Amino acid sequence: MNYYNNNDTHLPSLLLIQYHKMGFKLVPIGYDGMTPNVGGLLTPEEREASMHESKSGKEEPLNYICHHLEFWDEERLEREAYRFINVATLTGKTHLKSEGDISIYLNALDIDSEQVFTILACLEDSNGNDYNFIDKACKSTFASSSKKRYGRHIFWFSNIQHKPIRTSNCKPGYEFEIKTDNSLGLMSLPPSRHRNDSQSHYQSIGLNKIQRFDQMYDKLLDTLED
Repeated sequence: MNYYNNNDTHLPSLLLIQYHKMGFKLVPIGYDGMTPNVGGLLTPEEREASMHESKSGKEEPLNYICHHLEFWDEERLEREAYRFINVATLTGKTHLKSEGDISIYLNALDIDSEQVFTILACLEDSNGNDYNFIDKACKSTFASSSKKRYGRHIFWFSNIQHKPIRTSNCKPGYEFEIKTDNSLGLMSLPPSRHRNDSQSHYQSIGLNKIQRFDQMYDKLLDTLED
């Protein structure tokens, strides 16, 4: 089913190009804020490669975007901008490189529960001083908020691909996710609408860049291990 046509409003290509340059692995999303607008996105050659690479033998555009790091460029984003009624990102290995041509991986912390929000907002540093991890992260890297009171998405880079953390790994009431590959789905980016509410949109509450924090993953697990 198509969720767009060429006469409808889409996100500006300049925003998409900015997100691409920042290191996001972009996926066009339709009107419902949930369904990928990827029908017909791949070229015939890419469709054939996708079917060859997939375990199912079927075309899998999201996996293709995830694993072919140079899929998007400015020209293609300009051409396909009409698909981006909303926009999301995959996590995992990006097209960016750090010093020494080392691969960079995109990670995302997805907070929904009040309990996890409260824990991260009331931490103590090595000097015994109180600090709010969420506020600190918003001043250091790209972050967004959802319509949920405690909904926060915090993004960072690492030089290692970590194991994803699922809500099923968490105690009831203390759910969160750390997305590190494409196994846990997409992350909506501002100003996309919320999938359950067309009047609510994700809001940017951090910087317009993604910072690299190689110790972030381990520190989060140390803090939330209980």
